[in-house]
Amino acid sequence: DDRGRRWCSFESSVSSELISRLGVVPKLRAELDALPPKVLVLSSDALPMEQAAGGGDELGARVRQNIATIEAARFTGSGDKPIVVELYKEYVSRIAGVLQNTLHLVAASVPARNSMPSAPTVAVPQPLPF
Repeated sequence: DDRGRRWCSFESSVSSELISRLGVVPKLRAELDALPPKVLVLSSDALPMEQAAGGGDELGARVRQNIATIEAARFTGSGDKPIVVELYKEYVSRIAGVLQNTLHLVAASVPARNSMPSAPTVAVPQPLPF
């Protein structure tokens, strides 16, 4: 919403949550950066812009900021605000849990670069005399 009502605060927050969290992993961040924008900000009086997605140490601050933005939005129903805030918190919790389990499994299945197996030992017979 580009009229100051912040109607799309929840939608904007959840749309970029996964991308923000994946961006914490450097290899995934590089892959994501190579792709086209994942979320666009639309306005009635400007061209679409890519929505910046934070990551890393910013995740906790990002969640607090998203909650503050949702709480600052105008809601049609008087009881909607706490419900929407709780929906956002539940979504963040679920995404964080799934990523923690998934990225853990991925990391466990990929050998680390510095943990190459030892080279095999080969017994070389002595050459025969001429």
